[in-house]
Amino acid sequence: MKTFLKMLMIIIGLMLFCAGCGAGENNKNTESKTEVLPYKEKEIRYDIIPEKPQFSEFLKKNKIQVKEGYSEMAPAFGTVGGRDLPCVIYCFLDVNDKINYLECELTQETGWKISLPNWSTEVNKIAPMGLISYQVDQLGRKYCSVSGDDGNVLIYSISETGILQNIDIKKIDSLSINDNKKLVKFEVINDTTLAFLYGERDGINERCNIFFFNPFTEECTKTGTTISSDIIFDEKGNYYNLSNSQQYIQCFSIDDTMPQHVIKCEGISSISAISDLIIESENGYLISNNGIYHGKITDEEWNIMLPISKMYYNKEDETFKYTPISAFPGWLKVNGDDLDFYVETYKSNDSNELVWVHYYQN
Repeated sequence: MKTFLKMLMIIIGLMLFCAGCGAGENNKNTESKTEVLPYKEKEIRYDIIPEKPQFSEFLKKNKIQVKEGYSEMAPAFGTVGGRDLPCVIYCFLDVNDKINYLECELTQETGWKISLPNWSTEVNKIAPMGLISYQVDQLGRKYCSVSGDDGNVLIYSISETGILQNIDIKKIDSLSINDNKKLVKFEVINDTTLAFLYGERDGINERCNIFFFNPFTEECTKTGTTISSDIIFDEKGNYYNLSNSQQYIQCFSIDDTMPQHVIKCEGISSISAISDLIIESENGYLISNNGIYHGKITDEEWNIMLPISKMYYNKEDETFKYTPISAFPGWLKVNGDDLDFYVETYKSNDSNELVWVHYYQN
């Protein structure tokens, strides 16, 4: 189950956050655990959010029966899109072997608020195997991908009423340059652009064809290539890849095969993954065994912002002693202040129990 949880939490590249404020010192739902760290004349503090979502109470109240053996909720997608605090989509199997979803949002007033998304039932009708990915743009518009009956990936937008509306990408599918290639990934670039990557289904490091697509006009606006599908994008459409052996973050345009810029970052190691990297506007962040690194996307080198010794996790756990990064299955950035983010943390390597920790500027 632990492996299943970890795999689900890194399905979607990057977990996104919306603009807004975090749960700081005045949040009555947090237990204050303060560490003070100078950082360019600033201080970083953290609060542990002690409460866990009360799934059993919600399921009982709504008469939802979970299949025996699947009582633990699996976090599938992290998202925000117009929210100020963490929002996580959890999935579970019901007694009819159908995949269901719950939306769990942290609020300042009542702690974790659980709801049944209005699109959950619709997903079961269209895609019994569930979602492949789920993304939200900064205006709160939702998109998802599912597997069709023929094995091809289908893209849908989700209306405010929970209706899934197919986005027609058949013209891109049928292009000759995509012969023997499949849609392996899609990303929200900005509020008017989606990116579709076509490559070998199992070839994560293979070069991909990429198409920028306007979901409102259903037109392709730009084409190019990427060196891999293991990448993330900024809002301008540039993409970023980790060079683990050389400890570089590489920035590419889809027009070029060589990086237009490289950033030295000593936090990158052989176990670093693209999900450890967050690009937000002109800023970038990397969580690592050394702590959290930060810099501008135009910088030549990123420096450590928060040393691992100042971060909250079980430092007595034998696994976490040697690879602290394994204590953090997910992390989410609040837009705006470069010191405001949330980190999901295992209580121990042998436990599925998680706590959220909010780091912020004093």
